[in-house]
Amino acid sequence: MHELLGVLLLLSLVWLHFRAVEKSFLKLYYFPALGLKLVAGVAVGLLYTYYYSGGDTWAYFNQAKLFADVGFASYSKFVNLFLKSNYELVDGFAYINQPRAALMVKLVAIINLLSNSSYWITSLYFSFFSFIGIYKFSNWVAAKFEYGKIAALALFVWPSFIFWSSGILKEALAIGLIFWIIPTFFEMQKSMSVKKFIAIFLGLYFLFLIKYYFAMVLIVILLLYSVSIAIKLDKKSPIQQIALWLLMGVIGFAFGRLLHPNLRFENIIGVIIENNAAFLLKSNEVSSIHFLSANTEWVWVIINAPKAFFSSLFLPLNLFTKNFLQVTVAMENWVLLLLAVRGLLMVNKQKLKSNYMLVISAISYVVILAIFLALSTPNLGTLTRYKVAFIPVVIVLVTLANRLRFEKEKQ
Repeated sequence: MHELLGVLLLLSLVWLHFRAVEKSFLKLYYFPALGLKLVAGVAVGLLYTYYYSGGDTWAYFNQAKLFADVGFASYSKFVNLFLKSNYELVDGFAYINQPRAALMVKLVAIINLLSNSSYWITSLYFSFFSFIGIYKFSNWVAAKFEYGKIAALALFVWPSFIFWSSGILKEALAIGLIFWIIPTFFEMQKSMSVKKFIAIFLGLYFLFLIKYYFAMVLIVILLLYSVSIAIKLDKKSPIQQIALWLLMGVIGFAFGRLLHPNLRFENIIGVIIENNAAFLLKSNEVSSIHFLSANTEWVWVIINAPKAFFSSLFLPLNLFTKNFLQVTVAMENWVLLLLAVRGLLMVNKQKLKSNYMLVISAISYVVILAIFLALSTPNLGTLTRYKVAFIPVVIVLVTLANRLRFEKEKQ
């Protein structure tokens, strides 16, 4: 009975969201896209159950069950556990010294109270949250760009993106936030709404708590875009543009060092190299990205940046493997690579100039995340999951460059 109430509440939230967006460009695709997203969340649970025999998603859920049990027994104790982090109330809590994982457990525990600790119902809530952000971003793309509808619809069906941004994963929360924040930011710029500014601030703060490096890159890029528009950077010479963009980027990330120890200049590369070594120890040769060695840390980053960028976007490409999941991802990567090459040949330079700063900002966001995620996560399987933070931007860029549209729109 308790599970039924959880399902009814979710259906109510879906209906309220649909009513709020029913005048959107993509309203005909709302329920098919949502259905696919919810199924993907269930599939994540099944994959981790029968293929990986556990993993993060079940670890978060099982720990959250302990939290929920406290909540079922005593509401006041659950509040203390959630707000004051009184982890001594939970026997065997595994994330005492891991604040981001602990926060994830707390959030899962809240939904568990609604679902009676049903993994599958809880996963639907997380998938729906992710969908809200994806739908808003997709609708913004469809409305803003001439060829945006195909680009928007691609985000509803791109296999690895839909899959790894669903279910009880931190990526589901991060994607919901990132792709809700981006269009809301442009809405705020037009309306100068204080409410939207506060909403964006809270969204970025929450994203920082979940995935601080995603938040930091997004904050810097949004600030760079705002400053670039304010000083009319697109009217300056190419050399001035590059110099000012790099200067603003350095200043932006310099402020970032105040927000987290791992973002300090003296720490960031060391953390990346340490993560790189840890992943290589756990990965086999076939699924690993091997980078060139160097005498100094920054030289190591610079000489390996091109390979890291390509690997993030397009690897793996091997279609001749017995692993079904790898074949599926490889097929997807071949499609993206061919679209990227075709898009570079077909790109409309006039349209590019009219959205110059937006395109530069989008490319900068992709390049930064693609390089540093590959360098710190040289396992292709894990990288496929992590790159959901930027792959939608890549999909939109290459699809727009290819100028794909419905036939009926040509008439």
